[in-house]
Amino acid sequence: MRWRVGLIDSCGAFPQAVASAHFIDGDDGVQRIAATADGTGHGTRIAELLTRERDQAELLLAQVFADSGIASAAAVAAAIDWCVTEGSNLLHLSLGLSADRRILAD
Repeated sequence: MRWRVGLIDSCGAFPQAVASAHFIDGDDGVQRIAATADGTGHGTRIAELLTRERDQAELLLAQVFADSGIASAAAVAAAIDWCVTEGSNLLHLSLGLSADRRILAD
């Protein structure tokens, strides 16, 4: 089975990615813009691990972290929605929250 994996992290570009977008939360709500370079390297390393077996996964890169390593719950929720809309059948998030967020539960 070939998986379409939504990787919600810092990675903005990767050879096996079928699509990518950067989600940022600003004064006008969450914006979806073109993905940028991976400032932390974490998402790129996860993408490498997920695609080690080349025929097993297609990646949807939902970049929510830039250089700061901080993302809003609203940006993460928008990234989840986008991945599902793009056909993801598995989501990978390696991030933590200090408390529950209603927008993510919804």
